[in-house]
Amino acid sequence: MSRRIHITSSGPRTGTTLLTEVFKSCFNIDCSCDHEAPISKSNSSFGKCNTVLTKLPSSTHRLRTILDNVKSVYVVCVIRDPRDMIVSYHGRITDKYYCGLNYWFKFLNDYEKLKNHPRFILIRYEDFTANPDKIQKQIEQKFPFLKHKHKFSEYHLYAKPDDDTLKALKKLRPIESKGIGTWKKHLPRIKQQLIKHGDISESLIQFGYEENAEWEKILENISEQEFESYKDESIERKTSNKGVLVTLFNFWCEKLHLNPDKILKPIRNITQRNKKKEVEK
Repeated sequence: MSRRIHITSSGPRTGTTLLTEVFKSCFNIDCSCDHEAPISKSNSSFGKCNTVLTKLPSSTHRLRTILDNVKSVYVVCVIRDPRDMIVSYHGRITDKYYCGLNYWFKFLNDYEKLKNHPRFILIRYEDFTANPDKIQKQIEQKFPFLKHKHKFSEYHLYAKPDDDTLKALKKLRPIESKGIGTWKKHLPRIKQQLIKHGDISESLIQFGYEENAEWEKILENISEQEFESYKDESIERKTSNKGVLVTLFNFWCEKLHLNPDKILKPIRNITQRNKKKEVEK
């Protein structure tokens, strides 16, 4: 049965697109998603593969259940200072901040369930961009089945990103530490998010972004302002068991050398017809 490496993150704008492209260029991975794909997308849909790579930011929900039940799944989670995350703009959306702190708090809850699993590795964006080859060695030690092709620091010499990936990366260039500490230029946004979602100092200390809560003093004389995020800032993000059940079903079928997509196709066709009828009413 194919191994599955799934790259996820603590939220949007954390470097998953770059990390995925680096994996594809520097490790011997024979199948991968074009841009993004959930872990519930079957290995069979990629063809006959030894190692399948998928990526979906902010998809840490119930990954522990999948890891506990499927021994061929490996998870790489990249995190970024949440203050830099919430002041980041998307390349195609320049009139508002992209996301809020609700993603960070959701990640913190999921991380507690994932952190001790042997097939889970956490990577800080800041460490990855500062010393990519050191991070590559850590990944190779954690997942020794990965075959080294090129150094992470040289990925740009071998990468062949598709159009969507290239748009997200803006251009193909060496890995560089960019956008780190940008939050200090957006203090009103930081203060607004802390008021809206709650204190983050304890988690910043936990992940090595601060030594203590002294950094909060920089916000004392900052006036409160209102900012809109492109992504929904609802703390109660809707989640469902469907993706987990489909994922477990896929891997169970593939273990028996069955194609889950062929088995599920009639059910999906019925669902699509029912949805079409609902729209037509």
